[in-house]
Amino acid sequence: MFFAGIDIGSRGAKAVILEDGAILSSFIGDTGPESAETAVMAFTECAKGPGLKKEDMDYIVATGYGRVS
Repeated sequence: MFFAGIDIGSRGAKAVILEDGAILSSFIGDTGPESAETAVMAFTECAKGPGLKKEDMDYIVATGYGRVS
């Protein structure tokens, strides 16, 4: 199972992808002017390495400014 976590803070954007409880990929970057776009960017960058897409995730959890998006 694949799980993604995204946190969009006022200055930093973080994302992590877990596979069966183990960290598969992570991303740390700057928060952009639009938190929803930043959340998508953080997930996309994190998913590039393992070649995953949003549709591959069993669950996605978001916190911070981007949590509503």
